[in-house]
Amino acid sequence: MFIYVSLFLFSSSALAGSMTVYPLRVTFEANKTSEIVTVRNSDTKTLLLQTSIMKWSQVNGEEVLEPTRDVLLAPPLVEVPPGESQTVRLVLRREADATTQASYRLVLQELPKPGATATTQLVMALRITLPVFVSPKAPAQAQLVASHVNGSTLVFRNSGNAHIQVKKLALTSAGTTIVKSESMFYVLPGQTIKVPIDTKGRSLNGTERLELSTDAGDMVLNLTSM
Repeated sequence: MFIYVSLFLFSSSALAGSMTVYPLRVTFEANKTSEIVTVRNSDTKTLLLQTSIMKWSQVNGEEVLEPTRDVLLAPPLVEVPPGESQTVRLVLRREADATTQASYRLVLQELPKPGATATTQLVMALRITLPVFVSPKAPAQAQLVASHVNGSTLVFRNSGNAHIQVKKLALTSAGTTIVKSESMFYVLPGQTIKVPIDTKGRSLNGTERLELSTDAGDMVLNLTSM
């Protein structure tokens, strides 16, 4: 029996089981139409991966992935012998948007190894998704605001034209830390994401601040209520 485990990865490189992937974020800068992701197999058996590309958006605060033909992948099926590496080439099939960054996810789906049969043995297979961004022709930056719903959910709205990745957050009031988290997430341009929090029963009164560590630098936001 094969059980598939999905991973949304955020750092520049990572080891997931017997598979190392680099980089873990792809950005098509101005005038670039091709990028490469490298997969290394540290296992003693052949690694077989199916590749696909999905359009990435955030709807009502939730992650949404939809099929797209904007990016061509080669090869669609990757076979990596033990101890070796293979590359996946991403070729952009659309022009960069004039004003807003486009967002996608590269999906690397581990398939049952050749010759494997369904037995009582439980096999954990990985499904890794990597962010892929296409920079717009115009200068791009994020514009982030934050609010909360009943003190139990943070709502981040990005009104800018580029993504922002939040790496750490701390919710404070009068110098006291109420919530601290190192759960990383993206807020895509023009979109909203919801992040559950636990204030341990403490009510929020509008004096709170959010201290963020992001890929655009550290920032402090005033927290409002919705």
